[in-house]
Amino acid sequence: MAQRLFSIIVITFNQEMIIEETLDSILLQDHSPLEVIICDDASTDNTGVKCCKWIEKNRKKFYRVLYHRNGKNLGIMGNELTGIGLAQGVFLKVLAGDDLLAPGAIKKAAKYFENNPNALVVFGNIKSFYEKKDRISFIYTEPRTTAKCFFRLSATEQFRILSNGNPVPAPGAFYRNSFFEKVSLDSLQLKHIEDWAVWLSATSQHISLNYFDFDAIYYRLCSPSKEKYDPDFHKECLMDCLSLIENIIKPNKRLLGIIELLAVRTNEARLSLLLRDRKLYASIFKGLLSLFRPFIRYKLYFGVVAEMPNTQKRIAKSLHHDSVTKGRLTNK
Repeated sequence: MAQRLFSIIVITFNQEMIIEETLDSILLQDHSPLEVIICDDASTDNTGVKCCKWIEKNRKKFYRVLYHRNGKNLGIMGNELTGIGLAQGVFLKVLAGDDLLAPGAIKKAAKYFENNPNALVVFGNIKSFYEKKDRISFIYTEPRTTAKCFFRLSATEQFRILSNGNPVPAPGAFYRNSFFEKVSLDSLQLKHIEDWAVWLSATSQHISLNYFDFDAIYYRLCSPSKEKYDPDFHKECLMDCLSLIENIIKPNKRLLGIIELLAVRTNEARLSLLLRDRKLYASIFKGLLSLFRPFIRYKLYFGVVAEMPNTQKRIAKSLHHDSVTKGRLTNK
């Protein structure tokens, strides 16, 4: 059976130092046909020049390659939606311009979709890394056990947990194109937590978030694009959270239980107080939220406990392998 077109949408802004490394990770994919769309969010450095040179060099290796520059900065969500609108593939991957695709990730995601025709989105593993003196050091892998248990829940149960926090690591997501026909976020003017909005909107429509155990993304820590804390950024995040509650969570409150609904109301009050710089009062509501959380996430905790024997077996097997290997080396 012929493989279907997979679109990789690279979103970038002022990443001239690292964008070529991200694009080169696409060359390590063994799926064909591939479409590459680079969406430049009005960069003011040489990002565009480097992208065009890379395209000129590698154009013949792909079904289609496109460089698109926005007339003005649209932000992460606006840039992402632009790329999705330009994509022709049956399957999609949105790749940040400072991260790397793991070798073979696209083929594994495509195979998952072929084997699971009803799945609209799937998440793979994310390996976080940092670079120091031309050496890459991996720090940790996501999703961790708690998040993996989240993916085993129904869409409604996922929505209930998402209504009070986001345990889903966004960079590991791969999509079927039809996902964005059902999940539209054009009306939400969000700046920083667009991924959380996507998961809430999807699960509110009974679209499950799925997980498949494969290496998907190498996530770069401390890159030039990672935003540093500042008061304006913090304020914008608070406003985004309140917008999610008002526009997605409240209209779907029928999906929530009493505990989840109380937690949403409490969190809304906390966020409003923080927005007015009433930190002392906000801390009281934060304390109340910590009381609700175990009741909201109890299925995750049960899942972690159930997974512990398997985790212990893997650790024991790893330790046994290390001891055998060490013994062999010592005997030599």
